[in-house]
Amino acid sequence: MKLKSQILSALLIAASSTAFASVNFIDPSIGTSEYVGWEVINSTSYPGAGGGHPGSSGWAIDENAGTGEGSLAVTAGSAYAGGESLYFGGFSVTPNTFGGTVELSTTAMSSSVQTVFLQMDMGSGPGDLLFWNDGGLQFPTLNIGGTDYGMAPLYAGVNQGEQNIGGNDVDVYTYYFQWNLTGEDITIDDVITAEFSMVQHGTIYNVELWQGETYNDVISTVPEPSNLAACFGLVALLFCCLRNRRKAA
Repeated sequence: MKLKSQILSALLIAASSTAFASVNFIDPSIGTSEYVGWEVINSTSYPGAGGGHPGSSGWAIDENAGTGEGSLAVTAGSAYAGGESLYFGGFSVTPNTFGGTVELSTTAMSSSVQTVFLQMDMGSGPGDLLFWNDGGLQFPTLNIGGTDYGMAPLYAGVNQGEQNIGGNDVDVYTYYFQWNLTGEDITIDDVITAEFSMVQHGTIYNVELWQGETYNDVISTVPEPSNLAACFGLVALLFCCLRNRRKAA
């Protein structure tokens, strides 16, 4: 019954029209940089994107609010720009049901790019999950010029607490991911793509994908999370261990 209530709330939020702007996005200090961004993703900002509930795939939003050119594409599953968010629609009440796959793409501004930084405001689906998990930790992956960048990103998460969105109280989380590309062979105009999959009834409110010519550990500047929810199951505990290990190193 609780899961059904969560899904009903998610559907009501998807149909609402109250904009949610990020309060936790940061301006990374990564030297000469540019970013692509999609802020206040909803049906007002991007009318018709993905159609209606439960959404669709094979569509993209090319216009963005950043300083560079890029694309937000839903390549699999079902998602659409609802009244408040990019909403991954469906009819399942089972936690960790696949919702859809997103690709965020831009082109390398130079051959001197040394880092890529991703930040997103997100809402969880049933079971307080965000990213779809097919048996392991499923964080965003990075591809540059057609080659998968194998190293996992550094990451951090902040629980913004309950936000009233469309008359419903929703836990909103801001997550940050950073890849160190120092020493990588990058060519100007190489396509840089961050890919990830969401659970059904998950939401994305705002997203920015940055690239910079100086690698600084942006993740260590993120405030310590005061209340990380179990968005990844045991990942919150793993995160704390990894972060403390980095500080001790």
